[in-house]
Amino acid sequence: MHLRILSLCLLCGLGLSAQPVLRGRVVDELTQAPLPFATVLYDTLGHRGVTTDLDGRFTLQAPGISSLTVRYIGYRSRTVPLRPGQQEIRIGLTEDAVQMQEVLIAEAQDPAAHLIRQVIRSKARNNPARLDAYSCRTYNKLVYEWLLPPADTAALDSSAQRLYRLAASTALLILESVTLRRFAQPARTEETVEASRMSGFRDPLFAALATDVQPFSFYEETVPVLNRRYLNPISDNSPAYYRFRIEDTLYQDADTVYLVSFAPKPGKRFDALTGVLYINTFGYAVQNVLAEPARQGPIEIRIEQRYTCVNREQWFPEQLNFELRAPSYPDPSMGMRASGKSYITEVQIRPPLKARTLAVETVRMLPDAAGKPAPYWTQHRADSLTARELRTYAFMDSLGAEFQLDRKVRIVESLGSGLLNLGPVSLDFNRLYTWNAYEGHRFGLGLRSTDRLPVSLGAYAAYGLRDGAWKYGADLQWRLHPAGDWRLQLSAVRDLAEPGASALDIAGGLSSLRAYAIGRMDSVAALRGSLSFRMLNYLTGEISLQRATLDPAYAYRYEALPALADPDRMPFTEAGIRLRYAWREELMQVLGRRVSNGSRFPVLTLVYTRGLDGLLGGQFAFDRLEVQAEQTLRHRLLGATAVQARAGAVQGEAPASRLFNGNGVFFRNNPGLIFNAFQTMRPYEFLSDRYVSFFLRQDLGPPLWRSAWSQPRLRLLHGMAWGSLASPGTHAELEFRTMEQGFFESGLQVQDLIRTEYVNIGYLGLGIAGFWRYGPYAGATWRENGVLRLALSFSYD
Repeated sequence: MHLRILSLCLLCGLGLSAQPVLRGRVVDELTQAPLPFATVLYDTLGHRGVTTDLDGRFTLQAPGISSLTVRYIGYRSRTVPLRPGQQEIRIGLTEDAVQMQEVLIAEAQDPAAHLIRQVIRSKARNNPARLDAYSCRTYNKLVYEWLLPPADTAALDSSAQRLYRLAASTALLILESVTLRRFAQPARTEETVEASRMSGFRDPLFAALATDVQPFSFYEETVPVLNRRYLNPISDNSPAYYRFRIEDTLYQDADTVYLVSFAPKPGKRFDALTGVLYINTFGYAVQNVLAEPARQGPIEIRIEQRYTCVNREQWFPEQLNFELRAPSYPDPSMGMRASGKSYITEVQIRPPLKARTLAVETVRMLPDAAGKPAPYWTQHRADSLTARELRTYAFMDSLGAEFQLDRKVRIVESLGSGLLNLGPVSLDFNRLYTWNAYEGHRFGLGLRSTDRLPVSLGAYAAYGLRDGAWKYGADLQWRLHPAGDWRLQLSAVRDLAEPGASALDIAGGLSSLRAYAIGRMDSVAALRGSLSFRMLNYLTGEISLQRATLDPAYAYRYEALPALADPDRMPFTEAGIRLRYAWREELMQVLGRRVSNGSRFPVLTLVYTRGLDGLLGGQFAFDRLEVQAEQTLRHRLLGATAVQARAGAVQGEAPASRLFNGNGVFFRNNPGLIFNAFQTMRPYEFLSDRYVSFFLRQDLGPPLWRSAWSQPRLRLLHGMAWGSLASPGTHAELEFRTMEQGFFESGLQVQDLIRTEYVNIGYLGLGIAGFWRYGPYAGATWRENGVLRLALSFSYD
């Protein structure tokens, strides 16, 4: 009996395996480009079938099929007969020039809007980012190629013919990568680049990722594409902004798939997408997405996503595609296209992962990622390379070896840290030239030994034309633990420092835009040692000890310590600690360095300095504390809200150099807008030993109008501060005020008031911002209270 059952099962298995399998591809008849998510129907009623994948491919295993009907939005439907036993087919569709008339339906009776509301209610259970954890492996391929117009090559000279044939037969650049993506709550992602390949290079600059242009899944309230965030058609209350229409219906086993087109409603002003959603009634989930911005700029963008239901439990991305087209870049006679494909496999839903076990970087590259052999790539590629791609690798690799592109890559890598690699030493080009109101034109030279060793040496010298003085310094850096950002540094300098500057602005100094407002300096000779570190993933810090002698280069006398041997030379010994905490900060390895993509949560910074009287000759005892919280919040329609709050206090014996100068940047020759600073406050108008300040930037939605040369967007800006000074009489010969009653200014910025195309790839925008000072410290005339600033911007749309 058991043998009969086993034999019957084997026969059934053989019968099933013998069923014919039909593999096909649906393409554009003219361009031969694949048509993703085309509907392939095989029943006589025209409702049962499958959809093609992102490469236009489909597979059917259903006996007795005599014909296929293929439908695709914007194309003419086509029915093709099948031969008995046929196993492969290629079906071309032609675009339909007849545009379907739009039928307006009351929203309460609109079945498409009702369907979208079902999708919105189901987002939480279908969104992969709501899972406790997941892991998957992705294969990514990014291809850059020229867009060539048809040309009569016979009319070209021989060299032009060779270039044309080369551009037509090979791509410009190919990048491939294999990554392991792991996710665990609370919202921690780690993407490890296990393999990376870049045509022309043995050691790639960076890796192609699935999220280079589009998000990993389509369930967030806004969809980030390049530098713009678009309102998601399945965001909360999206039917108020988008119109939806059911274009087709498809039955797949027990499920129904609705093809729903979406576009912004007439008269609605917002950053919108247009495209098609394929909605599966199993969980009312997004199965496929075709989307592009409703308004395209010089770069045309299109994203495609395909999802699969893993074990009938969780919908998860399966394929992600994007295409960027710059039809007129680098020249109106030719263009460029970048197409990226990502294939997601080995999906594990809710594996035993904990957030604390993931690496601190959101994206990191393994040391041997560039050295994977050919069999590895054959195993992990979703499809074999085309003949054109093979030619591209062969040509670009030979070109890379001939012109030593990897050596040039290391030069580019050093530029990311402000250094130009010159062999055994690097040139610090940030020190070549700066300008500030005190020194005027400052010319300098900085050199640093190569950072291939754990220890590096650096030195610089500079000369200011206005003050006619030399400045110089040297330092030694020892990278104790690069992965943990542990670094020991010893330095000696004789240079200038702005008095009363905030210690929170570590990126400031003479190279910042605010340097143009610095008209007062202290001459400083200092020896300093510091230890910087990273702990607990999101906490970075620095511990320091400094011995400095300060000489105010302006009229000033500190009368609280009359026993100073030389009132013009103030000796300090200071111990300090700096802490910065950025929860869920996104860190990436870019060009061999760790780079921050910011955090969606408040970033907290604390700087504490202790003046030590009697240690190493220091004669000032004080405590100086500053704290800061800043955050950028993004809204569905309005854009972004940026907030910064600061507070500081000094207790003890501290001259004006160790107090707070108010952070004013007003001076008549400054045309540029400086964020998080007071535009109408003079640089040294106020002096405080205690202060609190607040800055706000609020975008006000989409452009007021759109034209070829103007696309103005509004932004509100506001700043306010309070300060006090316990003993103003101890700071002699110095003109200043205190601001116990509060300082207030507000402004309105108009971005992209005038804009122009930039090398046929984007737009350069020129805007203007006006600020007004009001309240207890307002001036008597409009010239004292008002100021105008210019603001530059760049965008792709």
